[in-house]
Amino acid sequence: MITGVGMITGVGWITGVGMITGVFWITGVDWITGVGWITGVFWITGVFWITGVDWITGVGMITGVGWITGVGWITGVGMITGVDWITGVDWITGVGWITGVFWITGVFWITGVGWITGVGMITGVGMITGVGWITGVDWITGVGWITGVDWITGVDWITGVGWITGVGMITGVDWITGVDWITGVGMITGVDWITGVDWITGVGMITGVFWITGVFWITGVDWITGVDWITGVFWITGVDWITGVGWITGVGWITGVFWITGVDWITGVGMITGVDWITGVDWITGVGMITGVFWITGVFWITGVGWITGVFWITGVDWITGVGWITGVGWITGVGWITGVGWITGVSCGRVLNVIPKNWSVRNRINTRLGGAREQYSRTSQLQNLTAAEPHSSRTSQLQNLTATEPHSSRTSQLQNLTATEPHSNRTSQLQNLTAAKPHCCRTSQQQNLTATEPHCCRTSQLQNLTAAEPHSNRTSQLQNLTAAKPHCCRTSQQQNLIATEPHCCGTSQLQNLTAAEPHSNRTSQQQNLTAAEPHSSRTSQLQNLTATEHHSNRTSQQQNLTAAEPHSNRTSQQQNLIATEPHNCRTSQLQNLTAAEPHSCRTSQLQNLTATEPHCYRTSQPQNLTATEPHSCRTSQQQNLTAVEPHSSRTSQLQNLTATEPHSSRTSQQQNLTAAEPHSCRTSQLQNLTAAEPHSYRTSQLQNLTAAEPHCCRTSLLQNLTAAEPH
Repeated sequence: MITGVGMITGVGWITGVGMITGVFWITGVDWITGVGWITGVFWITGVFWITGVDWITGVGMITGVGWITGVGWITGVGMITGVDWITGVDWITGVGWITGVFWITGVFWITGVGWITGVGMITGVGMITGVGWITGVDWITGVGWITGVDWITGVDWITGVGWITGVGMITGVDWITGVDWITGVGMITGVDWITGVDWITGVGMITGVFWITGVFWITGVDWITGVDWITGVFWITGVDWITGVGWITGVGWITGVFWITGVDWITGVGMITGVDWITGVDWITGVGMITGVFWITGVFWITGVGWITGVFWITGVDWITGVGWITGVGWITGVGWITGVGWITGVSCGRVLNVIPKNWSVRNRINTRLGGAREQYSRTSQLQNLTAAEPHSSRTSQLQNLTATEPHSSRTSQLQNLTATEPHSNRTSQLQNLTAAKPHCCRTSQQQNLTATEPHCCRTSQLQNLTAAEPHSNRTSQLQNLTAAKPHCCRTSQQQNLIATEPHCCGTSQLQNLTAAEPHSNRTSQQQNLTAAEPHSSRTSQLQNLTATEHHSNRTSQQQNLTAAEPHSNRTSQQQNLIATEPHNCRTSQLQNLTAAEPHSCRTSQLQNLTATEPHCYRTSQPQNLTATEPHSCRTSQQQNLTAVEPHSSRTSQLQNLTATEPHSSRTSQQQNLTAAEPHSCRTSQLQNLTAAEPHSYRTSQLQNLTAAEPHCCRTSLLQNLTAAEPH
């Protein structure tokens, strides 16, 4: 992938033609131009990315029998084979990337063999050389990328044999330098990628020994431009990961909600729920990578323009030739990702600035890049060295120039020009025009027009400067310093050190060591061990440990601190600023303009035009086949054009051609061939083979094996083993 015959020079990434030179990544049809990755013949058709069979199957990544329908990237065979990237073994939930048989163990990212097919990442050999992505051992299995001997140890992605060939991805030593990819132990094992030297906290990818400092991601020269990938001017600001704007949009790796801070990449408000992985459009549900406005069309992969800029990741300016992968000069800056100097060799991905000796201490390197005075700044993505002048401040992906007038301020993806009227304000992905009436307000992915009736608004993607007036607030992506005044607060993406004062707090992205003091805790990204106390619980992307007081509740990406006043409430990716008129309401990615007629309603990724007939309705990410017995159902990610014959129906990513035999039916990402036997059925990402015994069933991301005992059951991203005790 790197040396004389790899992904860049000599021959090619796959076969004697090369991903870049000769005949391009695919063959005769540039991976980008001519027919491109997305247009013309797609990234898949022609000669396909893998072997005579689309990257997915069927016809192309998106159309034909595309990325979604037929056999697509998700169903049938998928990106992996046998076990879809999403279904069968969810990439994130189920047995996928995170739970069950993680992305790392059991079934691995792909399957028991190579990255894609029976052997290597591409064909019967390996991603690059005559063996495998690494050598004699697949990129994933055996001694693979992560398990066996791990991505790092043994034959590792870094040591022993190197990322690609007998040397290393970059230099004669490891992928980085005789030291693991991240710290002196390894990206995942040893001092785990997450714990001990955490990938995020402690000494991990960000602080202490950084993913970049120490020896940098490449060698003597940062991954981007003489400024560490994370420190110095950070991964996002300064000389941004791409160009003064960030990896993708004008705000950061994603937009207003960083990959590290802001909203977890996986839980909370992130890659999957709430605040989409990219831009208020779910990466998976709603209008995102899979449904609604697909990953490529409509809103594109990133921002209504293309994968990166107005020229798309593919056309106009090739990913490889022409101008560069992302900006007008190359993948990152100065020289293209591949040509000229290359992504890795020559001068690195960007230009060479000051090269810091490898024998310098981490602190010296940081000081050299930041300037000694910056060492006391308060960063979020990195541990903060707060001073008396900013005791509560929480800096995010960019350094903050705080003043006495903003001691508690927390700046986000964009610098904030705070005033005396917003001392506690916490701006998110968009600058907020706060007023005296909204001193504690926290805006989310969309601007909020808060009123005096919502003084306790909860801030999301960034640390909150809570006051006695917000004791129950829920902080997200950063650790919270909870006090007796905030006993129910819930921590997210980082491990929580729970105490007796936080018995209900829930840790997300990492496993929780629950005690008798937190029997009701709700774990997110990982499987939960439910008990008889939660017979009616409805697990979402993650299993919930519900209690008798919330037996119908369905928690989402963030923990809910439910009270007697909102036993059925279901909060989503953002905290809700409930008022007396909407005690049970659950707001999602967009603010809801609720009325007295819909006090309990919960809108999803798109505003709903509810009627008097659906006062309690709450639409979810999947369409529902409502009947007279389901007046509280909820609609999905797209607006529905309902008619008299389908007043409660919910349409999904594709318009449905309903007939008299399926007046309430709701079709999802794939067209359904409903029959008289399943008039109310609602199919999701996979076609359902419903029977007379499950007329009201509605399957989700995975096929459900429903029985007569669960006719109304609705399974989520993980298969549920329901019993007679939970028919609904």
